[in-house]
Amino acid sequence: MSERRFIEESFPVKEVSAISAREKNIRHGHISTLHIWWARRPLAASRATAYAALVEAVDDLLAWQRRRDFIVELSRWENSLNRMLLQKARREILEAHARRLAAERGEPVTVQEIEAGRVPPPRVLDPFAGGGAIPLEALRLGCEVHAGDYNPVAVLILKATLEYPQKYGRPFDGMPPVGEAYGPMVGGQRAGPLLPGMEPEEAPPADFNPLLEAVKYWGNWVLEEARKELA
Repeated sequence: MSERRFIEESFPVKEVSAISAREKNIRHGHISTLHIWWARRPLAASRATAYAALVEAVDDLLAWQRRRDFIVELSRWENSLNRMLLQKARREILEAHARRLAAERGEPVTVQEIEAGRVPPPRVLDPFAGGGAIPLEALRLGCEVHAGDYNPVAVLILKATLEYPQKYGRPFDGMPPVGEAYGPMVGGQRAGPLLPGMEPEEAPPADFNPLLEAVKYWGNWVLEEARKELA
């Protein structure tokens, strides 16, 4: 097993840089629209470098070319949610991690043990995470991520990017019923339910995302209040 990582030996800088440059023009679905951050790293470069830093260097020329080509494909914006590519990347990262742990411990370690939580997964630390691109992509690649920053704006961006979607992106204990009056008091009454048309105790749909619906709800509420003030 090689102790050196792929990024220490080679990296498709030209191709990933070109893809990262095109990413600046992407708005829909990009975390840059969440809040301005002045030193935001491209998602393409963050995903590519995270993967290349977590898999081993290879000696075989054909294997090297395949891995290099894979990094280029993995970095493309249109592949951000490509299930097959991401599963392949996660698998290769876990396999490399299992080999490293086995060498350190002197006993076999399997990917299945890592996936079951019996063995710690690969960990990524970004102490000055800023806009959250690097930890977000490390999460996407199946790592345990630790991110921080001393700037409170960055901390809020990190929470909204990394923590809240995982914590509130699916139904959770203590969540108000989706058909119950919800939100701020307006004229002595609540503004309305999170999902209009739902009965107070009706179960939410299977694909219900409370965070997404809350963002829509509060965004519309702020917009309506602003219109009243400006009318």
